[in-house]
Amino acid sequence: RVLFRSGELPASTLKDRVGLVIEALNGPVPAAGAFRLLTPDFQDRPMPDLATAAGQRLVEPLLADVDLVVVDNLSALCRTGNENEGEGWAPIQEWTLGLRRRRKTVLLIHHAGKNKTQRGTSKREDLLDTVITLKHPADYKPSEGLRSEVHFEKTRSLLSSQAKPFEVKLDVDRDGKAIWVCRDLEHVKAQQAEELFAAKMSVRDVADELGISKSTAQRLRAKWKETQCKD
Repeated sequence: RVLFRSGELPASTLKDRVGLVIEALNGPVPAAGAFRLLTPDFQDRPMPDLATAAGQRLVEPLLADVDLVVVDNLSALCRTGNENEGEGWAPIQEWTLGLRRRRKTVLLIHHAGKNKTQRGTSKREDLLDTVITLKHPADYKPSEGLRSEVHFEKTRSLLSSQAKPFEVKLDVDRDGKAIWVCRDLEHVKAQQAEELFAAKMSVRDVADELGISKSTAQRLRAKWKETQCKD
């Protein structure tokens, strides 16, 4: 049972996306009330500010039988305080810890800054079990829609093999249903590197283009050359 709090997207857009996902499910359709959506479009007042005790009290009646709370995103729904200062994070941290004590899972979504890392204080990561970063692939084009590299920056319960980065893309099958396509990121990078080396790019340029180290690019070129010799 999910409470999805969105502070940005229009309700019509969220409704379309949820419908697309439900239509693609192979199993039973979720029961009525299993997914609850709270957006600014449904309110006659501003969305509750989760960085304040008053805002948290307003949301409390919706949490009684919820298993997962999604906060999308921190900047829109936690507006009080300076996001660059750790003290401003304290009220939200206490709120999420309270939910954890009640056996509820919280998913916090946050924007990246211009330097591609999370905006504001890193203190918000201290008590998190898992931190995931989404990045556009080096060859990403906006026309592709949702296609991202998924990187695990912090894990408390996953084994190293389970925390390997991968690429995910939201696609549509022949019947117009949404499908998730996942690929091992190492394999994707190797394929991209082969194409770039075939185009006579240098190791340094390939490393810059794919966002990998020069030693990794060197290793990929060696593997590519080995394949060329076999061919």
